[in-house]
Amino acid sequence: MKIIGLTGGIASGKSTVASFFAKENVPLIDTDFVYKELSKPSSVLYNEIVDRFGRDILNRDGAIDRKKLGTIVFHDPKALQDLNAISHPRVWERVASELAAMQQTNPPYVCMIVPLLFESGFDRYCDITISVTLDPTLQLARLMKRDSLDVETAQLRIQSQMPAEERDRRAMYRIDNSGSIEQTFASFQKIFHWIRSE
Repeated sequence: MKIIGLTGGIASGKSTVASFFAKENVPLIDTDFVYKELSKPSSVLYNEIVDRFGRDILNRDGAIDRKKLGTIVFHDPKALQDLNAISHPRVWERVASELAAMQQTNPPYVCMIVPLLFESGFDRYCDITISVTLDPTLQLARLMKRDSLDVETAQLRIQSQMPAEERDRRAMYRIDNSGSIEQTFASFQKIFHWIRSE
């Protein structure tokens, strides 16, 4: 069972490429989803985040307000570093458990979607790494529209991640999502063919 690490900048199109893997019957593990599940009230990660950032980040129902937390960490590099240091080990524990369960059926490939693949060190668990990249102007516009953000906030979120050039350099394969979905799919097909031919 080979682990494919799929990464890319925020709003770059990781979910689109992940959907292509799903159509090829490749199981997916989305670390963003894992993080959201683990940060629900009463979980260990939830408690650790609240201990670090205080109860001001909570909604009235006690759940973590991701926008409030995002405002804090994307304006404070140390706070972002603390959040990642708290979150990454917990997320990896759950991911490792899911991978172990998948070994029972032993699919040829598993696609692990990790926005901070290289920053978190999760790439060391991968056999193959793919970076989804996007024209910077288009990325900014997509992020602003998707999350209803102003320019400054969107730029801060993009800048909080590894520069695209570095991420692309470290990945084994690169998919440019700046064009049409048909072009992105064609790039995916070519790369997946190479992977299966190894």
